[in-house]
Amino acid sequence: MIRQHDINNFNCVFFYKLTYKITHDWYIAFQKDESDIKDNSVKIGLQIFAAVERIVTSFITQEKPESFSFTGTGKTRIKLYDLLARKILKSGKYELDKENLLQGSKWSFEKK
Repeated sequence: MIRQHDINNFNCVFFYKLTYKITHDWYIAFQKDESDIKDNSVKIGLQIFAAVERIVTSFITQEKPESFSFTGTGKTRIKLYDLLARKILKSGKYELDKENLLQGSKWSFEKK
């Protein structure tokens, strides 16, 4: 199952329900258009991140997944995803396992 939430014409969040559980029930993928951010500066980037945070929070509230994960690359993106991870942890419902990969990081959440 795939769910797509559009942020704007170029950026969206995909939620993939895994039919076989290797590690997690859901994988969250973020699609971005770098030109949109570069052309419109930091303000657009922050608006996009705020929208991603709302969408992910809504997904967690509605689906109550047992586990989910997402990955990210790039220094700025990793900092933003660390911030998103901290916000998810504030609920007290999930534990985080962050893994450094060859390129980037992976954030994995399991229900407590």
